[in-house]
Order: sequence, then structure tokens, then C-alpha cells
Amino acid sequence: MSTAAPAFLRLLGVDAAADERRLRRAYAARLKTIDVEADPAAFQALREAFEAALAWRERQSTTGAPAAKRASAPSPSPSPSPSPLPLPLPLPLPASEPSTYAPPAATATEFDAFAASIAGFASEDDARTALSDVHARLMLAAGEDFEARIADLLADGWRPGHEHLFHAARKRYAWEMPRALRLFGSAGRLLESAIQQDALFASLPHRVRESRMRVAARLRETAKPPLGEALISELDILALMHQHPHWLAVMAPMDHAEHWLDARRWKDVTERKVTPPPPPDPPPKWYKSPAVKLVGLFYAVLAIMTTCAIVAQNYL
Repeated sequence: MSTAAPAFLRLLGVDAAADERRLRRAYAARLKTIDVEADPAAFQALREAFEAALAWRERQSTTGAPAAKRASAPSPSPSPSPSPLPLPLPLPLPASEPSTYAPPAATATEFDAFAASIAGFASEDDARTALSDVHARLMLAAGEDFEARIADLLADGWRPGHEHLFHAARKRYAWEMPRALRLFGSAGRLLESAIQQDALFASLPHRVRESRMRVAARLRETAKPPLGEALISELDILALMHQHPHWLAVMAPMDHAEHWLDARRWKDVTERKVTPPPPPDPPPKWYKSPAVKLVGLFYAVLAIMTTCAIVAQNYL
């Protein structure tokens, strides 16, 4: 390896003639020697060196002046001098050495099986163990592709088990480190924002944090909430949606939050259906009127008096 190679190439253990595939192999080989969870700083330094090496290799390919050709060019001095020897080319891998590249089909198969098991995670430890098992089976260079698939899966919206996978993946891949998620495009930016919002969430007072955690857990349930609970939780849901939207999108289904916020309107409609307005009072019956009763009494007395007069005339 040439001593004039950039520092990031020396960290990867390659020379200036290394192509993109050899850079990826060197990165995967060095990554195998680092415990990501125990030494995140070393992992971040290796990751940044790998990113810088890829960008440097792309610039060299674009300009059409590889480093090896520039090193072997004759000296511009007018005095004749022998040209420097070209940089040594990398030796081919022996046939018995296993390749560190896994075909995309193999990574996709492992990822599909892993995604099907996420709903069964009962804790963050279950998710961390499953991730470790998958990476133990995958070839080294496929780990980065699998990490990208995990990032896309989490950014695509909540599914059962994502609340455990989110914390396990961010520790496994050291996503808290600067620029760790920049390689994954919009999914990486969303997860980076979710991690920042999670740090803000952790700084809340204990009582507030516990209340909102309970609300997030209830949002993951499919049962319709009781009216009283939905109305009491309304302020916590609004706070989560406005202060921690990306964190909430990873930790709970957003459509359930919308349904809970509609509980007040649903309550009003339910009350109108369950408690209809009382019917109007029935009209009073005519024969129960006091005036009718008085007239009836008058005619009854008159009839009795008339009868008595007729009877008296007949016997006198």
C-alpha cells in the first residue's frame, strides 16, 4: 500500500488502486473486528472512512484520472529521470476464501423471514437477539443492505413489534452517531428526526413521560377506546402529534391517533342517538276539563229536580 494514500484508505487497509467492490470488502472485513455496541466511536470512524472512500473513488472515476495512473506519470522536470513504479495491484482472493458479498436474493430472504417475526417481539431484548442472529448468518457485506432494509421498514410506518425493533436497531447500528443514517435517504432523515424526538421525549418530567407512554401503548391496540378515556387522553395525543410526530409514527399507528381525536364528535352523535328528545305532552282529554265537569254536574242536578217535580204532580 502506498504511503501517499489518504488517511481514510489507510484506515480501511487498501491502496489508491482499490475499486468500489474492494472498498466494500475491506469495510466489511474491518467491521467484523469491531463490537458496534461496545465501541460505537470506532464504528463511526470506520463508517466515515468508508463513506469518504466511496466519494473519493467516485470522483476519481468521474475525472478519468485514477490515482494509479497519476502516480505512474513521468515527472514534469525537464531533466530525464526514470518514471516511478506503478502502485501494486491487489492480489486476487484465493479460491478457498469465502466471499463477503451476499447476493440480494439471500438478503431479501433473510429480511422477509425477519419481518414476519417482528410481531412476536415482546421486548427490546428479543429484537436485539433476532438482529444478532440474522447478522451472524449473513455474509459481512450484506449487513449494510440488511440495515438499509430495516431503516426502510421502520420509516414506512408502525407495525406490531416496531416499538421494540426501533430501539434495538438504533443501538445495534449506532444510529445516534452523526451521519449514521445519511446513507438511507428520506428513510434515514425520518429516523434521524425520530431519534432526536425520542431524546426530547426522554427529557420530559417523569409523570408526563409515563402518561404519554401509556397513551402510545393504547394507540397500538385495535379496540375502540371508551369515550371517557379517549377524551382524557386527547391532550396527550395532540402533544405527541405536534412535538414528536416522527417518533409517534414509528411507535404507534397514526390512523389510530386520528380515530381517538374523533371521539368527541363520535360521542355527540352517540348521545343524540341514545338519548332522543322527550316526546311532546299529549293533549288533555275533554271530559277531564273542570268546566265540562261543572256543566255535567249542573245538568245532573237539573235532571234530578225535574224528575222529582213530575213524581210529585202525579201523587198529589
